[in-house]
Amino acid sequence: MEGPPRFAAVDGRADLAEGERAVLDRWKSTDLFRRSLELRKDGKPYVFYEGPPTANGKPGIHHVLTRSFKDLFPRYMSMRGMRSPAREAGTPTGSRWSWRWRSP
Repeated sequence: MEGPPRFAAVDGRADLAEGERAVLDRWKSTDLFRRSLELRKDGKPYVFYEGPPTANGKPGIHHVLTRSFKDLFPRYMSMRGMRSPAREAGTPTGSRWSWRWRSP
């Protein structure tokens, strides 16, 4: 079955850095983060605690995963209607846990 193409052609040499800059510029120009907080001002608070990522050793590729969690979970909870205004520093070095989650 032939017909018009379902999707527009995509350049295989996309400038990902430029795309990221365009997204960030749009977020800044629309004040998106502040607006998202305002929409959830009455939502249940969600705080993600994360400790110092390299306090007990050298930086490693596995730290990318923890930084991803630190970004992913508050965003997800915000999309679920919870208020997650900031990513807060976690527990001090030498404590029982290097990170923890709390949802009051």
